[in-house]
Amino acid sequence: MTRYIIIGAGAVGASLAAEFETHGIPYVLVGRGAQIAHIAAHGLSYRRSTESRVVRLNAADTATPPA
Repeated sequence: MTRYIIIGAGAVGASLAAEFETHGIPYVLVGRGAQIAHIAAHGLSYRRSTESRVVRLNAADTATPPA
C-alpha cells in the first residue's frame, strides 16, 4: 500500500493532509518547529465552503521523525 509523505506543514501541505485524512488516504505530514507541534497537539482548524472543523493529522516533527 502506498503512503504519502507531505513535506511542509504550511497552508498547502496541511490542507492536503486534511484532505487525505478525510478520504482515508495514508500519509504523514512532516514539518518543524512550533507550527507542526501545534498541529500535532491540537489538530488543524480546516475550513471549507460548507463546513469548518478540527482535523487530527498524522504529523511528525523533523527533530523526532516517526519510526
